[in-house]
Amino acid sequence: MIPFASPNLGRTDVRSIVMSKRTPQDASWNSEPASSFKRRGRAWGWLWKTALVVGLLGISGAIIVITQLESMSRKAWPAVRQVSARLQTDEGARDLWAKNPELQQGYPDQEGFLSQVKLHRTAFANLPALEPPRDGETLQIESWPIGIMARLKSQDGTWMQLTIERVPVVGDVAQQGEGITELVFADRGGSLEESRREARQAQSNRRWSRFRENAVALQTDDGAKSLYQAQPGLKKHFPTENDFLVKARAWRPQLESLPEDSREDGGHLQLHIYTSPLGEQQELAYTTKSGMRLRQNWSNGQLVELSLDATSR
Repeated sequence: MIPFASPNLGRTDVRSIVMSKRTPQDASWNSEPASSFKRRGRAWGWLWKTALVVGLLGISGAIIVITQLESMSRKAWPAVRQVSARLQTDEGARDLWAKNPELQQGYPDQEGFLSQVKLHRTAFANLPALEPPRDGETLQIESWPIGIMARLKSQDGTWMQLTIERVPVVGDVAQQGEGITELVFADRGGSLEESRREARQAQSNRRWSRFRENAVALQTDDGAKSLYQAQPGLKKHFPTENDFLVKARAWRPQLESLPEDSREDGGHLQLHIYTSPLGEQQELAYTTKSGMRLRQNWSNGQLVELSLDATSR
């Protein structure tokens, strides 16, 4: 018995109702065309395929990174031995300094670097071909996809920390240097971190001294002329000596005397270092307590730009 059928409903009508129940696509409770089910199935199929591809790419990426890390770690000890061998002579140490400009961040100058090398070179002479430790030695290695950091303690307790980063390439031009970004030493009982802080402070003092000397030179015409003649890179922004003198004279009323220490009088020296196909670029900027900002730009050790502007603090 069909409860919702009327008394006058004929056989044909009942059969049509039964047929409607047998064909879901024609029933009112499911009016969605069958083709949409197929499209939805294909969509889920593509989603699963996409998820599978992403997962495989992630696994492949992880394998590549792990392989790179292992490769960099294997290179650590040969690199330590090679650097140590070069440090055994003054000529080799100077060559290392010249070919790795990033070392300048940790030492006031080449002679400062060489004096530290002379103090510690014998502790790392004749390192074995096989990776330590020998009795009393310690080797610690940290690696990442483009670099390694090795800390080696010699048999007499002296520490050496060496950081090497793969020299990047911009276009077809390799950036300057062999990739050694840090080389510091610590005596027995000393701290590598303390040595690094002292070295960086010495370098900071050197930068500030040079920055301040240039600012003092701007205070007189003779000083400005001497600065222009000593820094030919300034010709890029000041084609003639007179152009530079005109700017220096305009700056003088606003150019304050800089303190002996950059941390005095509420001033602050900012340093930005970056590399380009032309080599290492540095920007030094000092903002005085009156809000004037003196900026000096250096390229491969040469002063190439000077400016003085008002800035909000």
